[in-house]
Amino acid sequence: MNESVYIYPVHQVSLQGNSVTITCKSQTWPLWEKDGIPLIINYTWCLVLSNITSKDAGTYYCRGRRNSEPFTAGSTLLVGI
Repeated sequence: MNESVYIYPVHQVSLQGNSVTITCKSQTWPLWEKDGIPLIINYTWCLVLSNITSKDAGTYYCRGRRNSEPFTAGSTLLVGI
């Protein structure tokens, strides 16, 4: 069975000061990036951003493996005032 790769939500809009969670489903611990720049975080399937600001807006990527194949999935965050 070929399982799908998931990152959710794919698109998210939130207000400054809120918290958001981005979840990546992978068979291995995902590596997280924002706009192509690696994020230094501990191994986690859920990326939690607290008290967000406009600087947190961008595209977050998780990289990992699913069924022995590498994958990249992205989630876009827009931050409103």
